[in-house]
Amino acid sequence: MTDTATPPRWPHLLLTAVLVALCTPGLGYRHLWLDEVDTAERTRTVLESGYPRVVDERGFFSLNTAGREIEDGDVHRYTPWVQYYVAAPGLAVAMALDLDRDKWSRVPFVLCHAATSGVASYALAAFAGVPLGWAIAVGGALGLQSVRLVYNRTVRYHAPMDLLSVVGLAGLAALWARRRSARWILATSIFLLPQTHSMSGSAIALTLGVLAWSFLVEKERFPDRGDARRVALLFVALPGLASALLLTLLTRPWAQAAWGAWERREVRGLDNSAIRYAFIFSLACSGVLVLLRERAVALRMALCMALLAGLVSLMDWHPMSTHRYYLSVPLVVALWPLTAGLGGLTTSWRHVALGALCLALLFPDFQRGMAVSGNPLDFQGLRRVFHDAEQEQKGTRQPMHEVVDILRLHAAPDEPILMDAVPQYVNWYLYGRPIALLPDVSERHALNHDHPVWERVPPMPEWHLWYPTWGAGPWTCHGHCDYRAELVDAANPAGQYWLISGRRNERVLMCPVRAWLGSRVNNAPFEFLATGNLSPEGFRTDVMVLARPCARVAPLE
Repeated sequence: MTDTATPPRWPHLLLTAVLVALCTPGLGYRHLWLDEVDTAERTRTVLESGYPRVVDERGFFSLNTAGREIEDGDVHRYTPWVQYYVAAPGLAVAMALDLDRDKWSRVPFVLCHAATSGVASYALAAFAGVPLGWAIAVGGALGLQSVRLVYNRTVRYHAPMDLLSVVGLAGLAALWARRRSARWILATSIFLLPQTHSMSGSAIALTLGVLAWSFLVEKERFPDRGDARRVALLFVALPGLASALLLTLLTRPWAQAAWGAWERREVRGLDNSAIRYAFIFSLACSGVLVLLRERAVALRMALCMALLAGLVSLMDWHPMSTHRYYLSVPLVVALWPLTAGLGGLTTSWRHVALGALCLALLFPDFQRGMAVSGNPLDFQGLRRVFHDAEQEQKGTRQPMHEVVDILRLHAAPDEPILMDAVPQYVNWYLYGRPIALLPDVSERHALNHDHPVWERVPPMPEWHLWYPTWGAGPWTCHGHCDYRAELVDAANPAGQYWLISGRRNERVLMCPVRAWLGSRVNNAPFEFLATGNLSPEGFRTDVMVLARPCARVAPLE
């Protein structure tokens, strides 16, 4: 069967273009935050070697977790790889044309964010019988929702996860309409989702597979049982099994003692308003559909919700699980017209349902506005875009940028540098300079025990950036790292301190060169969803100190 006539695509392309233009300004104002620089550094090794590595071709370690991610070789293994290849075109353009690498590494993710809205609006109009105006409204609500806009402007998996989730839903809708193109769309989504994020990607891919199976057993739509079995095997089961096999071989979960055992902590995955309200909305819709005798549609929605909620709750047994991993889950739940169809809803009920869908997508902004600013609608995501665009145009520099400027000007190429909390900043912003700390012996474990790197003894740093009110060391080994710091005067966090190395059995008196106010998690997306404060130093302002050994401190010119 060939594709039938489809509605015009240009309104949805226009929506995508408008969102790109709206969301792109200001991408270069903020430096990469901890998670972003991890993705960006892996992307740099992809452009260099073709695959992500923890040690690049020049032998420089690019480690975010102080050495925990090192295994028996140099291949990056503990997280899936798709996000690195998404970032690669932007970084390649920046490196080829000598452009801002922070900004251009983020551009592909903004494109994914905008494309998510365009695909959703098109699929709603093409497959779910949604009027064009409502389809554009739903796509626009997706694009303007603060939690998506803030996270999807970062160099991280969130935007590709959103796009693949909506593409998978569109594939389901096209499968229901018996479009042959749907098979490859669905297979691609099911295969790539777990390779983008192992937890939420696997949950959404499995949900898409179960819903596809439920479509295929519909005798009215697929009377040919042989054709249905072939589609289920070749375009649902095989992509899912191949993805699970690849993910398992890559991450080797049976050997990842370094990342913590599965243990019950608390249900965190669904503890977010952008996730919770999607479930509440769809649950209410299911009840209405039952009352309207649309039981088949309601059952499919309930199956989707129950499966995702159950899988996410199961994954919350993992100690690293957090609701940020599951921000794409409510797309699969909330966009129920694509997964279940509008069925026999009357025109009036369709308008009610679609209006409620737009409100459900924007309700977190409404709630935040009342709680944070007192305004009916807060739209913190757009506020941040406009603020960052203004600051970028003014040439405002964040504290970390000033640190990098000082080091570029005053640090000799062979002087070891240590940046606490995020040592990867040295590689990303000062590539070629030696990093004093990494890898840290506290992160030696069964998988990397015999790695030759442990034979090296790290040098004492000639430059040290740290956060005295937080402590010394990268975030994973904070409090038990090889290097630790002790203030000479505890009442003066910006004063002199002793920097101590256990492996070297050495301590050096450090003298501050300059101090700033700056959070160690500055520019983290969740920081900007918790407050309306958009200052350069961030919301939770710690003291950030750049220091040198006292014997070598000289006035900065």
